[in-house]
Amino acid sequence: MRSERRRRSGSRWGDGVAVVGSTFVFLRPHRATALGDYMTQKISKYGRVFTARLFGRVSIVSADAELNRHVLNNDTRLFENAWPPHVPRLMGKHSTVLSTGDAHKQKKSIILSFVSTARTQSFIRSIERQAAASSPPGKAATSSTASTRPERYVSL
Repeated sequence: MRSERRRRSGSRWGDGVAVVGSTFVFLRPHRATALGDYMTQKISKYGRVFTARLFGRVSIVSADAELNRHVLNNDTRLFENAWPPHVPRLMGKHSTVLSTGDAHKQKKSIILSFVSTARTQSFIRSIERQAAASSPPGKAATSSTASTRPERYVSL
């Protein structure tokens, strides 16, 4: 049985080591405008919807735009959030990421109201004024000199 499974998958570990699976290959950096090697290989082998062991769990991966739109529009009626157990502990059980339905929409609208264009522009102008005020007279502050000063921290 074990040797039969090994022959089918091509490796002793199948789709990756039991705990990690294909996570590292899946997370390998690639251009934002490209699918990346992992997705390209899996799509050519299995199609636009396939299963993979990611983040310690078997996951369904979809590269199909229509299916993704359907899932995102009907997420609370058809699908259940299945985050790994460490995510709620890490993010907090009331995190926006873990919320669904109306609670998620309400939290998202509150967050987006703070990131409006007018507020963002005002925030950037404030940072520019602080950078200009902290630089020596007659010398412009550059991002490299301003970012190395330990007394300036910006947190969003």
